Amino acid sequence: MGRARKHRVEFCLDDYEYEVLQRNFKASGCNSMRDYIFEMCRRGYILNVNYDGLKNVSYELNAIGTNINQIAHRANADGYNNAMLLALSNQCREMQKIVAFAFRKY
Repeated sequence: MGRARKHRVEFCLDDYEYEVLQRNFKASGCNSMRDYIFEMCRRGYILNVNYDGLKNVSYELNAIGTNINQIAHRANADGYNNAMLLALSNQCREMQKIVAFAFRKY
């Protein structure tokens, strides 16, 4: 069970201060004003990160990894040949490009 909070804090704001507080609260992504104020008191900032671009990178990396595994499995079963190793090398280069491009954006 969480710790008991026994100290209540109240304060008044003028219209401008209240508007700023509301705007910052909405931009923070917090679920409640209480959560927003509490996090601001604890940390002094709220980090709101959008991971949508990284989800796409993760999907692409997974697809490339699957392809590499298929090539490696076939190479181990049938014996190695230059075409398979070249395909594997190309997949690795493609993965490096995707990762480098994704992290350049962030």
